Amino acid sequence: MMDTICVVIVVLASINGLGVDALAVMSIDLGSEYIKLAIVKPGVPMEIVLNEESKRKTPAVVCLKDDERLFGDQALVAAVKQPHKCYQYLLELLGKRIDNPAVKRYQSLFPYHKLAGDPLRDTIVFHHSGTDVKYRVEELMAMLFQYAKFIAEKYTEESISMAVITVPPFFNQAERRTLIEAAELADIRVLQLVSSSAAVALNYGVFRRSDFNETPQYYMFYDMGASFTSAYIVEYKKAAHVEDGFKEMAPQLTIKGTGFDRTLGGSVFDRRIQKLLLQKFREMKRKPSVDITESPRGMAKLLKEAKRVKQILSANTDTISQVEGLHEDIDFRAPITRKEFEAACTDLFDRIAYPVNEALEAADMTMAEIQQVILMGASTRIPEVKFRLMKATERDELGKNINTDEAAALGAVYLAAHLSKAFRVKPFIVKEGAIFPILVEFDRLKKADDGEETLRTVVRTLWGRSNPFPQKKVMTFSRMVNDFTFFVNYGDFDSIVEGEDMEAFGSRKLNSVVLSGVADAMNKHSDDGSEAKGVKAHFRLDESGLLHIDEVESVFEVSVSKSEIESQSELPPSAFERLGSTISKLFSASKADEAADVSNITQANESATASPSPQSPDAETTENKTDTDAGDKKVDEQQESDPNITSNDTDKTPPPPKQEELRKNITMKEKLQFETSIRDLSKTTNEIVNQSKLKLKELSERDREVVERAKSLNDLESYLIEVQEKFETEIYQLVSTAEQREAILKSVSEISEWLYEDGYDAPTEDFKAKQKEIKASLKDITFRVNEKIARPKFLHELEQLFNHTQLFLIASKSLLSGDDPILTELEINKIDELFNDTINWKNNTLKEQEALSPLETPVLLSTDIMAKINILQREMQYIVNRVKSYKPKPKPLPKITINDTERVVVEEDLDSVIKGTKVGDESSQSDKPDESSETSKRDE
Repeated sequence: MMDTICVVIVVLASINGLGVDALAVMSIDLGSEYIKLAIVKPGVPMEIVLNEESKRKTPAVVCLKDDERLFGDQALVAAVKQPHKCYQYLLELLGKRIDNPAVKRYQSLFPYHKLAGDPLRDTIVFHHSGTDVKYRVEELMAMLFQYAKFIAEKYTEESISMAVITVPPFFNQAERRTLIEAAELADIRVLQLVSSSAAVALNYGVFRRSDFNETPQYYMFYDMGASFTSAYIVEYKKAAHVEDGFKEMAPQLTIKGTGFDRTLGGSVFDRRIQKLLLQKFREMKRKPSVDITESPRGMAKLLKEAKRVKQILSANTDTISQVEGLHEDIDFRAPITRKEFEAACTDLFDRIAYPVNEALEAADMTMAEIQQVILMGASTRIPEVKFRLMKATERDELGKNINTDEAAALGAVYLAAHLSKAFRVKPFIVKEGAIFPILVEFDRLKKADDGEETLRTVVRTLWGRSNPFPQKKVMTFSRMVNDFTFFVNYGDFDSIVEGEDMEAFGSRKLNSVVLSGVADAMNKHSDDGSEAKGVKAHFRLDESGLLHIDEVESVFEVSVSKSEIESQSELPPSAFERLGSTISKLFSASKADEAADVSNITQANESATASPSPQSPDAETTENKTDTDAGDKKVDEQQESDPNITSNDTDKTPPPPKQEELRKNITMKEKLQFETSIRDLSKTTNEIVNQSKLKLKELSERDREVVERAKSLNDLESYLIEVQEKFETEIYQLVSTAEQREAILKSVSEISEWLYEDGYDAPTEDFKAKQKEIKASLKDITFRVNEKIARPKFLHELEQLFNHTQLFLIASKSLLSGDDPILTELEINKIDELFNDTINWKNNTLKEQEALSPLETPVLLSTDIMAKINILQREMQYIVNRVKSYKPKPKPLPKITINDTERVVVEEDLDSVIKGTKVGDESSQSDKPDESSETSKRDE
């Protein structure tokens, strides 16, 4: 079905100044345990990236050893041996403060890590074991992004700087901003954050785009990954789409509802099996002197074995768990069954249905409306999970027609290709749904009946649950006449998030916005006859799910007529100057244009609505950015008669009735100054960002030095072995003396001893110097060997060229004959002379070379032979090109005399000769029918 995607790659190298080498883009499916990468580049529509071990997914682990960093499978191995130096499950710590329950849970799982709060932001900081170095969680995540970028560039052999990154659907504003910050530290430009649910749904949809039509189809995806579980309902249908000014029908997916459990995942089942194995280890006869829970290395080994046992029990009813040297050299071996595993996880299995029910509630749907339930995530392979899920979804069968490991990465890279502007893909509209409601709160004075003013808080819903985004909205504060402050917060989602998820969510406060200039704008328009229409704030929830406040303005409206336009004195000067030419345009437009006039709020294309909050029946209004008409007032036409006008002519048409003068409502806007403060998690200062970039740069340079040193050491070891093997060959013994070989082998032996005793701690320069020293002593011998090997080959090529040249010289004599010779004698003589000189040089130099000993420096060099070949070939090529480009001169036609007149023989004369008639005998030709003409016509 790959052909249904039809990713049409159009290389647009001129766009944004990009070269061809910078066109590739990638997607990063960031999971708690693994990272999956996909790329798109010219010639490669969509492809999963293989890492250095040729695997399709990479462990999300970074190990910081004393002298190097390890990533991927190497870091995963080191996590068992040195767990205190390895960092994993970092996704769960992004955007969290030190007092967050999720951080405490992380600390309980990894007690060997020392965590502290950042002094400025109170976010997570790791104290690296055995050092005074501290790493922010954003820096550690940036290291993973750096490695992802490295293996993607190595795989594509191109530079990559842009990516689409997947995030859990329940990530809040702080978590999303922190993730983008980590990517930017790794020099990755984030094209968009896309929820893993939308990425999976997009991948599922692009392969089935021909199955969708205007009738909505609903699918439920159930995703149980390593750390969290989510269920989401997706609507597929065809919808109107405008691209490049053309409207067309394109498939569209909309996330209608999402339910999740952010602490239910595969890692929780791993911990339960680890506890089972721990209990069995304690029941063994041989007891360790120190409990295994006090050994980070022993617990890491047990966790690794628990993951392996979980995979086996997903396909088998029982297995044997065994770990050699688990703790204090005690081997562990114990049987474990699937029933034991399921009994230990009963409470976890009871939570499987919760995301399903939440998704249905958010979408306001029932299971009867869902066409298919599709499994996603490795943990859905557990038999009991599938059984409980079938029961919760009332299904006898669950869909398994999607790649659980790669679907999100491939869906995200399809989006990356669309966003990069360097590729052209078939459009597929993606609309995600806001999981958490967003509110606006502000204080306002309210006057009671007795005249007393009281301050009350007004709450207005900006984005409700499951409202689609990206989307723009406008909120109008209609009664505010002075400067004021409003707050943007998350709404009440107690019914959405429960228990540990509620505590781990973090701050519900988002932004505070301080407005200034409201009172000044009111005073400015107080005497121009305009009516205040309130303060309008423009909000935007972008494609990445990030909230923006684009602008705030005071809006005023004035009603004007055409006569007032013609007489400027009837309008205050200040008001007229602000209206400008806009008013005259309104009255000069056609009726169709007048009907299409819009109000002061320019609307966009989204259609979701936000209803007033039940807590504030008189709250300010919120407008979605949708195309609407301004609702111009209708003009009532009245017929009036003038009694003073009379007429005796009853047949005359009465004068037309007078019409009420047309008036227009003109909107005027005053931009307001506003200052936004982030209240959930303060932004990282530029100073800290620069420090982090410098730290990462130093680590990268250290890694390069480590790699270069390892390469230099390996090159030296290989070269020493190579030299010893070369001196055992016949050709090296032929061109060198025993004394020379003995001296060089002695140096090789000394360097080998140095290398295996003290050399491993030497710097890179020492390895290169030692190798250079051996190469210098071998220079003359190596030169003689190379010449002895190359000389016969080049001599053979020269002899072949001699043969070809000699044959050409023999054949060239025919090219000199005739009135129009192809070549000149000078050209042939030049080739002949060069040919003879080259033969003489070869014969004389070869004679000298044969007289020399193999131990002497050769005089017939391969480079000289090649130079002679090139000179002779160049001259021969010139002659060949002359012959190819030769065009013979046209021969003059013969002349004949007819009736004492000499003229050139033409084609008709030759035809007459062939037919046996006289040239120029017209009578003989006219007496006979034109048979040749008839024949030619038939032939034609």
